[in-house]
Amino acid sequence: MLKKDVTVSVVIITYKHENYIKETIEGVLMQECNCNVELIIADDNSPDKTEIVVLDLINNHVNGHWIKYTKHSHNKGMMPNFMWALEQCSGKYIALCEGDDYWIDSLKLQKQVDVLEANEAYGVVHTDTQVYFQNTDRFIKSLNADKKTNLENLNNPAEELILGRYSIYTLTTLFRRSLLDKVDFKAFSKFKMGDLPLWLTFTQFTKFFYIDEPMAVYRKSEGSASNPLNKSAKLDFKISSKEVRLYFAKLLKFKTSTVNEVSDQYHKAVLRKKFEDKESANASKVFFSIHKKSIKDVILLWGCKSRMFNAIVKKVLPNMS
Repeated sequence: MLKKDVTVSVVIITYKHENYIKETIEGVLMQECNCNVELIIADDNSPDKTEIVVLDLINNHVNGHWIKYTKHSHNKGMMPNFMWALEQCSGKYIALCEGDDYWIDSLKLQKQVDVLEANEAYGVVHTDTQVYFQNTDRFIKSLNADKKTNLENLNNPAEELILGRYSIYTLTTLFRRSLLDKVDFKAFSKFKMGDLPLWLTFTQFTKFFYIDEPMAVYRKSEGSASNPLNKSAKLDFKISSKEVRLYFAKLLKFKTSTVNEVSDQYHKAVLRKKFEDKESANASKVFFSIHKKSIKDVILLWGCKSRMFNAIVKKVLPNMS
């Protein structure tokens, strides 16, 4: 199959997903499409049996020829691996699904391609999703219904995304590859996530289409990139998420009140991290950068400055976050 014939490139980045990757890949290979699909799997030098599972599917699945698998000789890190994988795509459209999530609708890609083919004004189409809590074996059948979220007819999706009132679940997306030409990947390399910067960039150049059907399952498990086991790593990821939002709030020249609100979210997350790490350096500077301070912020500041106070707070208010 020639590269020019590919309509959809599906990207799976994976690291240590041997228990989940088969379900992820099969969700792609079951797609019923009237177009050609390629599946780019970028394995960030997994030390487990991820590669064995992938190679078995390449050799034995009826659509195994869709798969273009690469295992890096050294660990690149999540963002460099993600950017590398995007560079390998040759399709007109790109879909994303991380190695522990999976699709449940065999017509997902076809439905989304049909939307973008028929509507030039739209560059991104996404859907509702189910959520599976791995540790408790619990399902949410429709996340947007559960959150009572209405994602249609938004006047300013960038502001909604930045303020956390609008969510795009990466595993549900399909977007035009041409939009990647608008992305400043050099600026994004400092962030710990690649999806949110994409969506916020795309809001400047195209419209978003939402299909109100759960077509995928987001696996919520301890130890994933967005939900690490280590509390410090969790806070680092949260800080990076807030940093992305603040970066775009300034870049897109939002009104001062919105920038201040996002700035407060960022600095409160940083202050929380300093409290957890018992780090006094620059704690006061972070505290005074917060426009609307709360009693909790004062407690966190004193917890940064006094180890004894820090220990008392953690004992008396262990869930303060």
